[in-house]
Amino acid sequence: MEIFRAPSEPSNEADLIRLGALLIDVAGFQVTINGRHVPLTLAEFLILLDLARHPHQVRDRQALAAALKQHGTPFDTAPASERSLDTHIARLRSKLREAGYNCIKTMRYVGYRLTPDGLSTTAESTQEQQDDP
Repeated sequence: MEIFRAPSEPSNEADLIRLGALLIDVAGFQVTINGRHVPLTLAEFLILLDLARHPHQVRDRQALAAALKQHGTPFDTAPASERSLDTHIARLRSKLREAGYNCIKTMRYVGYRLTPDGLSTTAESTQEQQDDP
């Protein structure tokens, strides 16, 4: 299930996270890149939100799973398998790339990092596809 909401003005500037071309409206559960709405599932949104709250820092799988559990996603009742998390991240990356933003980097054997200046280039996209989980 994807979250579809019509773009609207957020009520509070504190509800916004701006990182380069990426804009996250926390209260509205909306993500835009260069003004273009990117529809995400709740799990994808929560992963991106956790990464955005810690830009340039590596977030390990346990931290990302904890972010999902904290918001009452199905990870509360089922074990957060590494493969399930990898699948959410792969889908999130795909949606962000479609919008021209290549901002989630894999740190092998460690976790993931958001690089807010991640406007896609062909070389980066090719390398990142090879690194996808």
